[in-house]
Amino acid sequence: MQSADVVRVPNEILFIIFDYLEPLEKIKLKSKTISKKFDEILCYPYFWKDLLDKISLLCPEFNSKGVGHMDLVRDALSGAIDKWIISIVSAGDCSLGPLSEPLKPLSIKTYQKKPLILREVLNALNLPHWKSDFISDDDLEGRKLKYPGYHPGHINGVANDEIHTDFQEDSIFSNVEDPDQRLPEDYESYNRYKRLETFVEDNLVWFVLYHTDDINFVDLYALGTSPFTKNLIGVKTLNLCHNLCD
Repeated sequence: MQSADVVRVPNEILFIIFDYLEPLEKIKLKSKTISKKFDEILCYPYFWKDLLDKISLLCPEFNSKGVGHMDLVRDALSGAIDKWIISIVSAGDCSLGPLSEPLKPLSIKTYQKKPLILREVLNALNLPHWKSDFISDDDLEGRKLKYPGYHPGHINGVANDEIHTDFQEDSIFSNVEDPDQRLPEDYESYNRYKRLETFVEDNLVWFVLYHTDDINFVDLYALGTSPFTKNLIGVKTLNLCHNLCD
């Protein structure tokens, strides 16, 4: 049997998707181009959950090829939805800090069916030297965590890696929530974050700061759980350490 990675979503399914989306033209969307309409629609998982649940009913002749094959098609379509969302969220640069590094798309298999806790998020990212003097082991057993605070001194031995769910202390996306204070680039960056937040399970986005082997830089992550594949999806970038934590 083919793996889900190489299964092509058949034309029958694609036609169903377009038929399914057609009534949504009545929704008042800010964007006028078809690509931006899809961008906005794809950020609302309930549209796609309903569609995926109905595929076998809407296309019985394709479903007759077998349940296993149908599962592969569902997996392929789920993966395509993830990729689309990630492409939208990563279409920009890091908005904070001295470097304007591009955002890189990120997708990590977790093989877990239950909601992830903070410790499991760090394990999935494979950050072997992640350490914080300000986040306890008990903190990592939860799913949410406030920003641990600004604690400079990594060069002097202070362990100040971070994981939290506080968007106002994020180091990737513009977090200027007052519309009157936003520049055009702030709108674009903020909207990319909101697309990610809207799409992932429980609207929960984890922010991670990790000191690399090069003491001058930190890796930055913003990610959540896909409601379809259960993968961790989001973005990764880097910035200078001293401007963020030292």
